[in-house]
Amino acid sequence: MVEFQDAVVVSNAVGKTYPIITARPGEHKLQVNLLGGLSESAQTIRATVVASETTAVQGQHYELSQDGQIQFPANTAISSLNYAIPSLAPQTDVVLVVELQANDQVKTSGNYKTVGIRIQN
Repeated sequence: MVEFQDAVVVSNAVGKTYPIITARPGEHKLQVNLLGGLSESAQTIRATVVASETTAVQGQHYELSQDGQIQFPANTAISSLNYAIPSLAPQTDVVLVVELQANDQVKTSGNYKTVGIRIQN
């Protein structure tokens, strides 16, 4: 099972089933945990944008590294979703919501698979 570390340690936002963290321009990483024992084979998980909750625009407000793919080398329990926020116009305040997707061998944690990122300048 996989989960976002921030979803585990940060309280959910009011009225949401996930936390919202804040990020400013620069390179960022969201830690992703692989639970339930190490896998002897490499695993690839994908994080997708939750369009109905997202006001940020890809290419304008953020870029997900490797198109949202998260690599877990064999026998590794921690990886990350890498993303970048470019220089933004003053007063920018948008939200990006990402959600982990299961693969055929690794499921997602129901409570900790989603994180919101408030992007501000």
